[in-house]
Amino acid sequence: MAIIRIFGLLLAVIVGGGTCYGQGWTLSGTVIDAAGDGIGGVDVDLIEPLTGAAHSLLGDLTLADGTFSTTILSPITAGIYSLQLQPPPGYFETSVDITLSGDTDTGNHPLASGWVISGVVLDAFDNPAVGIDIDMRPQGSGGGSALTLSGDTSGLDGAFDLTMPAITGVYEISFIPHSGAHLVETTLMNVFIFGNTTIPAVNLASGHFLTGQVFDSNGIPVSGLDINAYDSVTGISVPLTLDDTDLTGNFNVLIPDASFDVIIRQVTPIPGVEYAPVLFPELDIYQNIALGHVTIQDGFHVTGQVVNSLGQPLGGANFDAEDSAGNRLWISNDGTAPDGDFDLLLPSGLISLEVDPPTLGPLLVTQQLEVAVGPGIDIGQVTLPDGISISGRLVDIFGFPVSSVNVELRDLGTQFLYPTAHENGDLDGLFDAVVEPGNYDLLFAPPVASGVGSMTLPGVSAPQSVVLGDIPLAGGHHFSGIVVDSGIPVNAAEIVMTDLSSGIVLPRIGNLCSLVGSFSIQVPTGTYQMEVIPPQTSSAAAWLQTGLVLEEDLDLTIDLANPPLAVSSLECSSQGFDVSLTWTNPHPDYSQVEVFRDGILAATLPGTLTSYQETLVTSGPADYQVIAIRLGIPSPASNCSLVTGPLFLRGDVNNDGSHQIVDAILILGYLFGSQALSCHDAADVNDNGSINLGDPVSLLNFLFGSGAPPAPPYPTPGPDPTPDGISCL
Repeated sequence: MAIIRIFGLLLAVIVGGGTCYGQGWTLSGTVIDAAGDGIGGVDVDLIEPLTGAAHSLLGDLTLADGTFSTTILSPITAGIYSLQLQPPPGYFETSVDITLSGDTDTGNHPLASGWVISGVVLDAFDNPAVGIDIDMRPQGSGGGSALTLSGDTSGLDGAFDLTMPAITGVYEISFIPHSGAHLVETTLMNVFIFGNTTIPAVNLASGHFLTGQVFDSNGIPVSGLDINAYDSVTGISVPLTLDDTDLTGNFNVLIPDASFDVIIRQVTPIPGVEYAPVLFPELDIYQNIALGHVTIQDGFHVTGQVVNSLGQPLGGANFDAEDSAGNRLWISNDGTAPDGDFDLLLPSGLISLEVDPPTLGPLLVTQQLEVAVGPGIDIGQVTLPDGISISGRLVDIFGFPVSSVNVELRDLGTQFLYPTAHENGDLDGLFDAVVEPGNYDLLFAPPVASGVGSMTLPGVSAPQSVVLGDIPLAGGHHFSGIVVDSGIPVNAAEIVMTDLSSGIVLPRIGNLCSLVGSFSIQVPTGTYQMEVIPPQTSSAAAWLQTGLVLEEDLDLTIDLANPPLAVSSLECSSQGFDVSLTWTNPHPDYSQVEVFRDGILAATLPGTLTSYQETLVTSGPADYQVIAIRLGIPSPASNCSLVTGPLFLRGDVNNDGSHQIVDAILILGYLFGSQALSCHDAADVNDNGSINLGDPVSLLNFLFGSGAPPAPPYPTPGPDPTPDGISCL
């Protein structure tokens, strides 16, 4: 001990330039439990009361009997300090004020004990989540005061061993990441605690920040608005924290990685002011998104009553709304009361309303109407007529149900989508659409994760209710991407996919690009023409690619302003059945080049190649397309055509490379005798698809100078440019 004290004094002289502080003072004491027994392994810290800085100590852990004797190594002056005791799990940490002026025995320090709650916090990929704060509250406390805990932060390995008061009960346990973690807070509900407890591993979902600033129609920032997120598929809301706009209208909300309908709405009433909710549909939150300047419009009430064909009130009817640009609107109170009355808060302007019948009850048909929204609008009674049912079950090729399929009906007469409600497939693949009697195309768009493709069932006749039974959906692939214009996302661009083998346009459901330009659809295996149609508000040109082959999942980035240049100087040639294509690459960094024959992918080549050869087994014309891929974006197609088949010289019947009278004699021998011909195409001198007297006459007229030469191939051998029933064996 004397050596340690001398070391401390020497250190003080060196550091303090000769001024002697209280280094080398010894602090001692004993940490005990409620029974007076010592607690080993307690970490002892000495803290500056004003700055919170910790002094350097030597020997700062209690021994097994609870005693400690620690030496102060850093410069210190006499005064009042905070002695912090951080025990192992099972005890609560504490802090006591002590007065120092030299060696000090601080006496006994009793620590309260509790139950240990152990576990580990991980991210979505099972990596340790470090520095996660853990709170506990009695279940049903309505967000009341959190319990006093000790050791309530996860360590470097994500593990925690916190100490809680020994009180049996049902608790909710919240796991709160720090702001830089990009992890979403989660809460375990209904956790029954009656002693030391180990809870299962907790995985925190990844998240990203949604930011923006909200102004009213006069450009004034709006505070106190609530940000809500609803799963785009299930409609289930997710809990968010710090999700209100501040005094300057700004918000910065962490949202889990998924696709959400995000709503900004007024929750706290403002006297004389009502705002219509703002909806951002199907936001893909896989990166930080800045919404920028958001305008929230004044809201106006639209009232009325929904009744059936007998004039009876309909409670539980539901409203959907779109503005004049086709943007979906959010309605907070979108259902009718038991007496059929409704009161909708909407922005001003021409609004399209869809009125869906209750989920239970008689078969009633959805109605659509347009309302010019403004102050004091009462639209009176809305009548839902009686209807018939078109139902069935959607299955894969093995007969297993395909759940949650988006189902739409297109009226064969008008070619417009028919307004229906509750028609989408359920978890068992069952769907049931209520419509007026008529003829319809049924459009099926399964979820991306289903593994099956979209499909159209054309021409379903429904003069009365129809049960279609099982409808198989073929396998499909996830086709996704982002549409930009000079790198800027294009919102609401439409993706139109046409099957080149059948000419059928795939159901146009879920094929509008989101706010960040992304799209995600499920497409059957096949070869397609893909068209990207920008919204009317965009100055970008439409984009077209023919021969897009989908045999696996595909993700594209499509820049409407800067597609890659097409290959140039494309030339096609054939020698019999051998085909050769050559071209020039205007870009040196194509990733690959795709060659299509008659709309079907024939080859995928490295992007540096400028030629392609193949041998065909059938004769006739062939159309080729060459499409280059650069940075994931396909170029426009370059096209050429050729004819393949056996080589011959028309009129050279004996295949000696010349035209002579003997060739005409051989044709006559074939017509009037038993002369065999090795190439019937060569004897069809005038290429009319048959061998007759006109052919030797045409050849003789040519030989004696009064007739036209033979039809191609002439004057050099080649394939038949006009395939017909005559061949060259």
